[in-house]
Amino acid sequence: MAIAAIRYVLLFVCFLFLYLAGLRWFRDGAYAALAVFGFALIYLFGFYVHQDLTHTPAMAAALAGSFYAFTRLSEKPSLVRYGALGLVCGLGALGKWSFLIAAAAAMLACVVDRRFRPLIATPKALAGIGVAALVMLPTLASVLGRDGLSLDTGMRDALGVGEDGRDAAGLLRSTGNLLAVLFLYPMPFLALFGLVYGAQAWKGRRRVTVPVPEPRIDTYFLMLVMLFAALITWTAIPVLGVTQFRERWMPPVLMALPLFLFLLVETGNPDGPTRRAAALWTGSVASVSAFAASWLVVMNFLGPPFCGGCRIQAPFPALGAALRQAGFERGTIVARHYHSAGNLLVRFPTSRVVKTGHPIDLWPDTRGGEQCLMAWRVPAPGAAAPPEAMLRHAASLLRIDIRSGYRSGVASARFRGPGERSYHLAWRIWDEGSGDCR
Repeated sequence: MAIAAIRYVLLFVCFLFLYLAGLRWFRDGAYAALAVFGFALIYLFGFYVHQDLTHTPAMAAALAGSFYAFTRLSEKPSLVRYGALGLVCGLGALGKWSFLIAAAAAMLACVVDRRFRPLIATPKALAGIGVAALVMLPTLASVLGRDGLSLDTGMRDALGVGEDGRDAAGLLRSTGNLLAVLFLYPMPFLALFGLVYGAQAWKGRRRVTVPVPEPRIDTYFLMLVMLFAALITWTAIPVLGVTQFRERWMPPVLMALPLFLFLLVETGNPDGPTRRAAALWTGSVASVSAFAASWLVVMNFLGPPFCGGCRIQAPFPALGAALRQAGFERGTIVARHYHSAGNLLVRFPTSRVVKTGHPIDLWPDTRGGEQCLMAWRVPAPGAAAPPEAMLRHAASLLRIDIRSGYRSGVASARFRGPGERSYHLAWRIWDEGSGDCR
């Protein structure tokens, strides 16, 4: 409940600052309201976030805050406003490091757009950079002060990093994956927008490449920011070898898209939104949102077979009891997925939890002299072999002897709700610990 409360506070902050920024971007505030209302049609904000996201809402709130802070800075470039923008950017980076993609894209857009070039070509900009650095410094010092942190220590599996992402065929596949995710991220917002406002937005398309004379956030500047953010994201393919992307990684690239599209609509209809179009849009958003909310209620209260992963209904109290009965008390828990990692930490609060796919240096140090538990979800009790990536992580980073010295089994418990569906959690326990897992 506490995490859910924080999540909804962050969403409120996000939409509040999006609307406040929109009031300064649009000449008619009604368009700002329509644009922000449309965020409920983006799957990430309208559905996914209500299930489990935490860092993404924090970053989204900071992105919206940075839109507003940058807008106020462009109106009056004072030291205080540079500091405020730096504070928001520092907090956004702590929410998710990928926030820096949006920050870098905005700086590049300022370089290209001569209206905003004076904002970065001034010593005052150092104030904002300094405040952002101070906010990030404690975390950076903690991370970089450890034994070592690199992409090779675990993020390779999470990002799908591989050498095949750097050859010609792999580059094309990875680029196609990125383009597909960029297309899917704003759905179904983009589809409904096209039906309701597509023709009106098309009328305003000519102004995209013709900036207004004064330093005002417009379609031209937002287009530059989104293009640069997409290009920076794409460089992860040839530079890092990233082969797969996810929708929840896209806010730094496309957070401003709804506002951008409604700015096109306003350009094509400077007299304000027509009542018919506004009613159709708000009705569509409300209808889709009501359906999504109803489906969430069905998923949460009825459980299987109405939910997919059924994370909320997962019977971790019973699974934790089964692991205790199997002989695990405390030590290091190596989990494959963050849902099982978080739930197992709740069941074994004195244990150290390590999620594979993330740098080992980010987790607490081993206590020593205790047990080691590897746990991963399997579709059936008989399918108990650990995933290859999990074994690779355990052997190379935790120095676990994955071939011997362990007991194994599968803990099973029924999901809450009707039906006979069960959650199967396979486990291996080293009673004396193994390597750095103890």
